[in-house]
Amino acid sequence: MAYKELLPNEDWAILQSSIFSVFKMIAGADGKIDKKEKDAIEVIIKNSNKLNNSLAKEILQSVSNGDELSNIFDTQKQPAKEILRKTAFILDNKIDPKDALSFKKHLIAIGVFIANASGSLFGYKISYDEMDAINEVGRCLNIAVKDLEQTNIIMDIINSIEE
Repeated sequence: MAYKELLPNEDWAILQSSIFSVFKMIAGADGKIDKKEKDAIEVIIKNSNKLNNSLAKEILQSVSNGDELSNIFDTQKQPAKEILRKTAFILDNKIDPKDALSFKKHLIAIGVFIANASGSLFGYKISYDEMDAINEVGRCLNIAVKDLEQTNIIMDIINSIEE
């Protein structure tokens, strides 16, 4: 299904911006965005054909790299949280409920993947600030991250990105 054809251009741009919003919130949670986090978004885009959500796949395949996602985000001139709230509205009102929920889970998984990209050699890969940011992404999308922790869905999505 070609979602881009079903949605107004403004909605499509919001959905594209949602991925960079997640990147910006997670990678910037500790006050600095490092090379490993930037590389992580490139890996996600490169391996988008392996995702099992057709909307996430279509959005990621519509861009060539993280810089293009950043440019689309910048044209929105809105904070990342507001973009994610609008994303939730679009998903909840214009996309099949099953696909919408799956896309929200993919956004959370993308956040976890980015958070795991860097970290302390001896400490945890995901900092407390990044975990707070992941939870905030979930709140903006009207999805409880703690509910997702009790299933393997996030790890399954991350594994599909890494393969």
